[in-house]
Order: sequence, then C-alpha cells, then structure tokens
Amino acid sequence: MKFLKKNKSVFIYLLGIIICGYYTAPTYSENQKMTDQLLDLTEELNTKEAERDSLKLLKTEMKDAFEDVKKQIPIGAEQENVIRDLNRLVAASGLSFTSLSFAVGHNAQINVDHLSINFSVEGSVKQIRELLQRIEQNQRFMGLDNLNISGLEDQNNKKTTLSLNIYALFQD
Repeated sequence: MKFLKKNKSVFIYLLGIIICGYYTAPTYSENQKMTDQLLDLTEELNTKEAERDSLKLLKTEMKDAFEDVKKQIPIGAEQENVIRDLNRLVAASGLSFTSLSFAVGHNAQINVDHLSINFSVEGSVKQIRELLQRIEQNQRFMGLDNLNISGLEDQNNKKTTLSLNIYALFQD
C-alpha cells in the first residue's frame, strides 16, 4: 500500500488508461466496421452511378431512335385515309394483312411526294386477283412499284402469298 500512497497519481493515471482503453476498444472496432461499410457503400454508389449514366445514355439513344422512326412514319389524315381504303379493299377480297409498313417517298420522274406502302396478304389466287382488281378500280390512285407472288395454289398448297409495294399520291 505504500507504493499506492506514494504513486497515487500514477495509479490513477494507469487506472484511467485502462478504463479509457476498455471503452475505446469497442469504439475503435465499431469505427473499423463503419469504415469498411463506408468503403462498400462508396463502391455500390459508384456502380449505381455508372448504371445511371448508362441508362441516361440508353434513354438518349432510344429517344433519338424514336425520333428517327417518327420521321419515317408519315402522320396525318392522308395516311389514315390510305390505311382505311387499303383495309377496306383487303377485307372486301376476303384477305387480311400479314405485314404492313409505310414510308414517305418522292417520285423524281414526276417530281411529287407520295406515300409508299409495303404489305403482304395471304389467301387463294382468286382472292388475290380480286384484290388487284379492287386496287385498280379504287377511286384513290395507287401505283404499283413491285409485286411478288409465292406459293401458287395447286392441289397440295391452297395458300398464296402476295407482297406488294404500292404508292398513293397525296390528295387534298
């Protein structure tokens, strides 16, 4: 006890260090865990930022692609009227579309813009002949650019496919 009485301040100092160490050791390990978590979260944040940048780029590309498609599809009453006329002619012939696409074209020979229509129908030869007659007799002028017939009707094959590329002049 003599030692303690003489070195009371040293003892209190040592006791303070032990108590401090007892309470700060868990804090240090918690601090290390938090540092590790912070590194993980920083890495995850960088990954998410890269994904976000990638999605922004994709969004821009998709928007540009959509605008390109919008430019290629003629919009307005004229397209609607041509679709209505064509659908009426195809339905009256007992056929239905297997494909249909549109584009705006320009005929350099007569210097006029027109609506280019590509479509395919499937049916019997009689139905296809009827469709061609209906297109020819239609009030709306429709010119023929390309015609392709495949699978002509015979005893084994009753289906014939007609692919047409026609054009319709814009009307007022």
